[in-house]
Amino acid sequence: GLDSLTPTPGAQCGSDQSGNNITIRGIRSNTGGATAAVSVAAAAAVYVDGVFEGIGGGYDIDRVEVLRGPQGTLYGRSATAGLVAIHTADPNLAKLDGNAGLEYGSYHLLHYNGALSMPLIDDKLAVRFSGQRYQRDGYDTELGGSLATTDGRVKVLFKPTQDFSLLVGAALENNVTNSGGTTIGLSAPDQYQFNPRPVGHGDNDLRQYWAELNWNLGFGTLTWQPAVRDYVSRSTAYVRSGLGLDQAVAVPRDH
Repeated sequence: GLDSLTPTPGAQCGSDQSGNNITIRGIRSNTGGATAAVSVAAAAAVYVDGVFEGIGGGYDIDRVEVLRGPQGTLYGRSATAGLVAIHTADPNLAKLDGNAGLEYGSYHLLHYNGALSMPLIDDKLAVRFSGQRYQRDGYDTELGGSLATTDGRVKVLFKPTQDFSLLVGAALENNVTNSGGTTIGLSAPDQYQFNPRPVGHGDNDLRQYWAELNWNLGFGTLTWQPAVRDYVSRSTAYVRSGLGLDQAVAVPRDH
């Protein structure tokens, strides 16, 4: 079964592989140095619509598969323990359909999502639009610890015959986080000390484009799935132990 989807104690901060935080059948991933955002060989893999470490796996979901490992034959490296495959909903060729959701909670939490699928040519061509917005304030201050995420996706499905189909998709994800704010420490058995800290601002912008072609040749089915994903990251980290150090961290657009 799927044992854990939360970061393991002592794991690096800001790891750029979500598979590092997944434990399947007790097999954990190796981790890099403390507070280092480094890529290491994960024991479990995460796929979204067939794309390794794909984006947009948190909304308009059709199904989720958890496969125990090893899965290297079909999925390559980083699948020793297994993998989590998230499949989002495809366009509906037969009819107009969609969904919508709204969530509101403490700390001004606001989360809404929706999807709309429209056939353009009956049983042959359809398009599906989906997206979500999630935002909330910080837990100790309004800004410190606050975050906001905006997601969007469009998928076009072309199926002229029962033996041939082509799916083309594009997705975006913009993350805004604000770390820091007030920290609370226990200065005595019955006393708490509040330490204000500057708020560090961070932006992560991701884009993904992919396609999936399936062609039944009679003796077998040919599947081809190209994909490209890129991101750019900008953030500011504040360290307030001893000397006050401010560090700007920027990752140029990476493909």
